[in-house]
Amino acid sequence: MPAICIDARHAKAALDMAANKTDANDADGLAHLAEVGFFREVRVKGFDSMLTRTLVAARTRLVRITTELSNQIRGIMKTFGLLVPAGKGTTFEKNVRRLLIDHEELALIVLPMLEAWRGIRIRAAELGRQLVADARQSQACRMLMSIPGIGAIAATSFATAIEDPGNFKTSRSVGAWIGLTTRRYQSGEVDYRPYIPTRRPPFARASLRSGVGYSDA
Repeated sequence: MPAICIDARHAKAALDMAANKTDANDADGLAHLAEVGFFREVRVKGFDSMLTRTLVAARTRLVRITTELSNQIRGIMKTFGLLVPAGKGTTFEKNVRRLLIDHEELALIVLPMLEAWRGIRIRAAELGRQLVADARQSQACRMLMSIPGIGAIAATSFATAIEDPGNFKTSRSVGAWIGLTTRRYQSGEVDYRPYIPTRRPPFARASLRSGVGYSDA
């Protein structure tokens, strides 16, 4: 019997109708959904797409960690009256080490953090190079990267989110699925679009919005 993955939001809405939240009630509710067919089937992504998306997520997380560490180092040193000049990468590292020359006790705290920042930054760069190499081998990614403002991360995020263009009946439905269109609330004479939802693929959505901002600059 083939396994079917259903939309969690639809299932939750149906299970919330039960007065009490128990495992037995959940099982009974899911059985009723399967019996009447009142569910939306969700497409399960392929192994290669999930592996590539994991690479994007891992690289993004490491970049965020380096940013958090550098900000924390700046904050700690500012507490002791040491202002780190603006600069990234090796410039930031040189400035921090220079300011700590005459502050041995503070250096015992900050330097281990700086070493961690440096190591994570190296690992993030390695994943970034792997991501670019994989994107260059993909025909879809190469086509997307020919668009101004779209780099390897945006192209990979979008391509792995869509995976197969045949999953969409029309190209217009892609924007709505990926979360680039506003929601709609209509009841009687009230009809407005409050905001753009954020439940869809975050990496693809954020990358595309960044690309649009770059191309408009």
